[in-house]
Amino acid sequence: RNDIIVRPYRTKEENKMAEKKNIREEAAAAAENIRLEDREEIFIDRAAANEEPNLFVSVNGYNCLLPKGKTSKVPLAVYNEIMRSRRAEEKQDETINELKDAAAQPK
Repeated sequence: RNDIIVRPYRTKEENKMAEKKNIREEAAAAAENIRLEDREEIFIDRAAANEEPNLFVSVNGYNCLLPKGKTSKVPLAVYNEIMRSRRAEEKQDETINELKDAAAQPK
């Protein structure tokens, strides 16, 4: 007798595997969209002697290794992320300076 077992659902492991596959496919599609975007030129400041000579940037699975001290053309998403990072560094520097000034004031 040939009994056929029909499972109308997936096991937890099958669901996890399908979810991982979907995530990989979505990441690949996002990276491809970034790859096709318009490009912007950006200058990456020169590295100090003890720093890495390149800047690594990753946005939605799209990776860039940009040489420091040179101008590079990058996708808009990468450009925006680098600029966001620069603004955050500037804000941090301002906050540090304000705290140092406040600490130096006599009480």
